[in-house]
Amino acid sequence: MDYVLPIMDVTHCKSIKKLIFPKVYEYDPAYETTIPLLKKLPKVDEVIVEDFTSYIFSPESPLRNVLKIVLPVSSAVTISDHVRKPKYIREILTGKFDAVSVQLLGDWRFPLNDLRITNAKTLKLDRVAFKVEDLNLYFKLWMKKKCNPRLEYLSVRQEGNVNKNLLLEGLNAVPFPIKTKRTFRVSGNVQQLSWGEIIVFEFDITRADKRQATIRIGTHGIVCFYVWPESTTDTTNLVPNQSSFMRRFSWISNFYNSFIERFK
Repeated sequence: MDYVLPIMDVTHCKSIKKLIFPKVYEYDPAYETTIPLLKKLPKVDEVIVEDFTSYIFSPESPLRNVLKIVLPVSSAVTISDHVRKPKYIREILTGKFDAVSVQLLGDWRFPLNDLRITNAKTLKLDRVAFKVEDLNLYFKLWMKKKCNPRLEYLSVRQEGNVNKNLLLEGLNAVPFPIKTKRTFRVSGNVQQLSWGEIIVFEFDITRADKRQATIRIGTHGIVCFYVWPESTTDTTNLVPNQSSFMRRFSWISNFYNSFIERFK
């Protein structure tokens, strides 16, 4: 840590890409010297917290003190391993992060209220216990503009298959052909599914202000929710797919052939 700030200064580095906390010990000799250095970090792209026990998110936890320093200058947070103090996670869910990724391996069910208060542009909930009915209500809140206005992408994965009828009830969802592949951009990056995951259903929903979103239901209990850009001319979150290109090419080809026939 003693060399981090001078190196960042010499190389004109404006941010740290990843800051990983496997464990934080208050009695570590480096703890007292590390805290002042963390306070000088200008920006952290992503904070990854790996060590979770029942103690570390308590008010007396040294890690909690560290997170209070680095989270205000962070763009994204990844929380993994066992979470046994869900109420402390809500502080992260309500923060103004670009991306939040949570992996809950305990018995705690992710409730609708916690999903409703989230404020991240990108939210990933991996292997999280949730009710399909709650996810359906969240989409209805989005339709009424009563939840996270910053949301661009939501990914939820649970154990077992997703009940499609319960998920889409009352949303007036319009099915979209799976054969017409669409590639979405999330925060400027193409969003890829994990290995072995396949989208089996895809539906578009539109709210009163014409804002559109796509719900994709896949294998292994995955549900993805993409919010399209407000303007139809803004393609930052949507990449033209091969099939749309082929439709344009087909039109050009037909025009060319008709022109040749006239020339003949």
